Amino acid sequence: MGRTPGIGWTSAVVTVLLFSLSTGGTLAGAQAPMAGSIHPHQSFVGTVNGLPADSAIRVLCPGPANSGHALSGQTLQVNQPGSTAANLGFTGSRVKAIVANLSAAAVTASLAKFTKYGLAASFPTSLTVPCSGNGVVSFDPTPGSPTARAYDVAVTFVNMGGDATSAHAGPPSIAGKAAAPQCTDGQIRIRADTDHDAYPPGHSVIMTSSIRNVSHSSCTIYLGVVPGWSPTFTVTNTGGMVVWDRCWVNDQPGACATLLRSHTLHPGQRYQQEATWDQRSGADGQSPRQVPQGLYTFSTHFRYMTGTASATFDIVIG
Repeated sequence: MGRTPGIGWTSAVVTVLLFSLSTGGTLAGAQAPMAGSIHPHQSFVGTVNGLPADSAIRVLCPGPANSGHALSGQTLQVNQPGSTAANLGFTGSRVKAIVANLSAAAVTASLAKFTKYGLAASFPTSLTVPCSGNGVVSFDPTPGSPTARAYDVAVTFVNMGGDATSAHAGPPSIAGKAAAPQCTDGQIRIRADTDHDAYPPGHSVIMTSSIRNVSHSSCTIYLGVVPGWSPTFTVTNTGGMVVWDRCWVNDQPGACATLLRSHTLHPGQRYQQEATWDQRSGADGQSPRQVPQGLYTFSTHFRYMTGTASATFDIVIG
């Protein structure tokens, strides 16, 4: 594992998020979007909230309702992938546009129409959607043709009512039975690790943020409803500049939803999340590109905890 400087913090954890989104792997949509109009005989991928698979749609549902409306700030997009990507959509011979369609329990609807790659469209907040369960957002070439092939993104609906809270409001109170108190610094240990100490240019950097309850009592920590908010995953260069963050989309600056869920970590239990970075960065406002060789630092932080754990790694040739 990578070098892991000092660790010390306050918190605890139990995973309640069943949709656990990961940025790891070699999914087609991980490539940076290419600009340009949609034409026949092109491969493409669709993304929901920046993810080409297993994404979450955050829904606000009042009280005991079974349906509600998607929160604002969520996006749909169509991109042209790298030449090595697999399981792609294909525009076919007659395409004029690509239409994103939602299919879920009790709802079928068109969400957005795209005539260009790389331009995000908002997920409609006026549409009534389920408070929970699964669905599919299908990116369909229109008009269709014998060679056209849709690209499907599996989605999970996540109800943000009830136990969700804004990350700026302070730790939330939990209704029902008494929850374990928030962890103290002495109860937990935080680690930041990388799978290697050094990487050749272009090699995936796998980062792990973990937290363990080293006490004899259960305690509570707070995790982001979507990955990247808590724990955070941030990569900086030797000048302290952020070159990548897990909340970014397609290696370019983006923002996570500032919503949290409480999780209980029992004595001796360990919780971890992984993130994968492809060594590309659009931090300077330009199209993402390979970062220079040199020393980089991966840092991670849990909301409402003190301190940051970090690990350094090199990008070198040979």
